[in-house]
Amino acid sequence: MSDITKTDELTALRAEIDRIDEELCLALKKRFQVVKKIGEYKKSVGLSVTDGGRESAVYEHIAPLFDNENERSAAKSIYLEIITRSKELQK
Repeated sequence: MSDITKTDELTALRAEIDRIDEELCLALKKRFQVVKKIGEYKKSVGLSVTDGGRESAVYEHIAPLFDNENERSAAKSIYLEIITRSKELQK
C-alpha cells in the first residue's frame, strides 16, 4: 500500500470519527435536555438528585451493547462522567 493510499485511508477514517463525534454530541445535547426536565421534576416532588439504583440500571443497560470487557469498562468510565455532569445539570 502506497503512502498516499495510507494517508487517504487515515483521512477517511478520521472523517468517519468526526461524523460519529457529531452524532455523539447531538445525542448528549438531547440527553442533557431530558436530564434538566428530570431535575425539575425531582425538585417539584422533593426527590434527591442522586439515585444509585438508577445509576446501576444505566450501567446494566449499556453493558450488553459492547463486544468485550475492555469496551464495557471504557463505556462505564465515560458514563460515570456523563452521569456526574447530568447530576450537576439537575441541581
